[in-house]
Amino acid sequence: MTQESTETKFHRTECFGDYDPTDEECQNCLDADECGGINGHKRQALPKKLKLLPKFYQFPETPNTNNFFWFQKSLVMSGLWAELPPSAKAAFPVIACHCNKENGKAWPSDLTIGILCGRSEKTVQAGTVDLAGLWLRRFSVEKTTRGKKTYQVDLPKQSTKKDPCFRFFKFILESGMWCELKPTAQALYVGMRCLAKDDFGLYQHLEDEEEEGIDHKDHCGTRLYDTIIATDTPKVVMAHYAGIGYWSIRGALENLEANKLIESIDGGWKVFLKTKDMTYYNREYLNEKVRKSYRWKKRDSKPS
Repeated sequence: MTQESTETKFHRTECFGDYDPTDEECQNCLDADECGGINGHKRQALPKKLKLLPKFYQFPETPNTNNFFWFQKSLVMSGLWAELPPSAKAAFPVIACHCNKENGKAWPSDLTIGILCGRSEKTVQAGTVDLAGLWLRRFSVEKTTRGKKTYQVDLPKQSTKKDPCFRFFKFILESGMWCELKPTAQALYVGMRCLAKDDFGLYQHLEDEEEEGIDHKDHCGTRLYDTIIATDTPKVVMAHYAGIGYWSIRGALENLEANKLIESIDGGWKVFLKTKDMTYYNREYLNEKVRKSYRWKKRDSKPS
């Protein structure tokens, strides 16, 4: 086969990465006489009717530790969170973290949302439809003249006594923890954050801090976690507000603990605002996973 051949093109992926017709080395690989079997490299056919995806989201070298949005507790306590399907629960925090704080608008692509919440583009699309259907005044999706989606989310500016909220940090997304969670664990984490309490005395006891010289106001801004006491909030209550089955909660708790979002204590749990010890996944691991999962995208086989 020569470079001018119209037959299926081959490329030594182990040598040069993705096929690039402008790369001289890649062009050489099209010649079976030159690249076939050299140095034991295998040749891989470029799949038919496939195209490379446009530039997609890459996890940053260092996760953002400051950005967050106010998650209204009323969305959980009213039972609305429990009603949402898993796809909507996975996508909502990603969209909300991308929102402009002034006007509530966000423009993340379905692909970016999917990468950050560990779902496919089709699953994300279904989730956003469900969000718009249930949260009519709080969440809407529009398309620009170029076909790009614009999300409009009604998010509170701050937490108040009338409308209590908790901070959902972007760190959870960029750390890679959110996309590694099971659907039941994603649902449960939000429920636990809503139900957990800032118990100053218990926090001091767990951290072996001395009461003298510690101001409760300063503690509120610097604390690493809230706590849930099982006798006050049993598992069945957490499952109810998360919208998951009682028999699923054990696996969800284990998944959350494995991803450093909660920690078991005597008679309850620590529920971290970010992650335990600010742990996050290796960037190379996450980005390689993205590359493998979203490398190819099928073209529409039907003529346009």
